[in-house]
Amino acid sequence: MDKFIKRLVIDAGSLLMRNFLRPRVVSNKTYRDIVTNVDLLVERMIIKRIKSAYPSHSILSEETGLIKGQSSEYLWVIDPLDGTVNFTAGIPLFSVSIGLIYKGRPVKGVVYAPYLKELFGAEKGKGAYLNSKKIKPSSNDKLANAIVHVALSAHYSKKLIEKNWLIVKKLPGRVRGVRMLDSGALTSCYVACGRIDGKFSIKTDPFGNAASTLIIEEAGGVVTDFKGRKWNVNMKDMICSNKLLYRKFCSFIK
Repeated sequence: MDKFIKRLVIDAGSLLMRNFLRPRVVSNKTYRDIVTNVDLLVERMIIKRIKSAYPSHSILSEETGLIKGQSSEYLWVIDPLDGTVNFTAGIPLFSVSIGLIYKGRPVKGVVYAPYLKELFGAEKGKGAYLNSKKIKPSSNDKLANAIVHVALSAHYSKKLIEKNWLIVKKLPGRVRGVRMLDSGALTSCYVACGRIDGKFSIKTDPFGNAASTLIIEEAGGVVTDFKGRKWNVNMKDMICSNKLLYRKFCSFIK
């Protein structure tokens, strides 16, 4: 794993842990979608380190937005605190996610869950790892045995909630279990290492998915939008799974 990005995400995770259980909400981006002082603190640290090491690269971060560099080919995509609601509630399912995009495609990515001490990482063409151990998606090919994650956020619009419900109501009785853990980057990594068989995201953004998409693909899984298109920075919805169940999961969104 790239030493710079690994050191960066571990240091960011340490900063999260030093502030765990004592965050201060500083604003509401939208209805019930919060930003804390910790999001901003960690983001500033990450941006400063990337700018120092790669001054020509562009950076896209959840709270700051796009910082244009001289190079249009390299883009760092950052979520300094994925799972902010969990973090503020004292639930240990949160992470920091950092991905490097080259010419529109992820080439390096790390997702670190500091409370759990789990570091997921991947580089293009080199496989995916959890704490230096190679990972792969589940080998399950039966819907009846599948565990599926479905995101449901308080800031979804009524239209998105209804769209989500059309998927959710089809799952009981056809899969083993449905989970809503609400940490996008982390749950995607759970697909990559086989803890979850598949995942539906009715509304997505690049911040928590640039890194985890590469991790899933390098592990041997599949990531597309609901129309079957490969990940891109403007993707609005997402389905990911092992290769054996992907087509079956797609039937739930038709």
